[in-house]
Amino acid sequence: MLNRKLVILAGILILLIVLGAPLGAEEDKTRDLSVDARMEEFYDLEDTEPAIELDSNQNGRVDYLIKTGEDGKKMMEVLDYDHNGTMDDFYMYDHGVLIQRAIDSNADGNIDIWVYLEEGVYIARYEEDTNFDGTMDRVKNYDTKDNGEKK
Repeated sequence: MLNRKLVILAGILILLIVLGAPLGAEEDKTRDLSVDARMEEFYDLEDTEPAIELDSNQNGRVDYLIKTGEDGKKMMEVLDYDHNGTMDDFYMYDHGVLIQRAIDSNADGNIDIWVYLEEGVYIARYEEDTNFDGTMDRVKNYDTKDNGEKK
């Protein structure tokens, strides 16, 4: 059931990217940009193997989490990149292919950089909250030319 929901969500996101739907202050008001919301998303994933937890710097705190689907493909990875005890780097996958990355770059507990990807490597859209007020105020869409090159 969740896999079907994820496929539908991924399809909607891709459609929004392709159509270039604007995402601004109004959408940010309804979108929860908190790190807590991303962690809740991680723990609410269904039809997954148990989460793998690692402490990469041996300080006694988990700083890397990953959930894979029952098929073994990545669904979501979470990292405490700066090792301050709070997760701040989130990777979302669709059938093992990276589709989004969300980053709390200033350790305030809110996402301030959001990157949407195509085919796991090409940046389709980039959003940034440059003044850390909870609104993505820098948005860049990257379109694909007919020959597949990025503009």
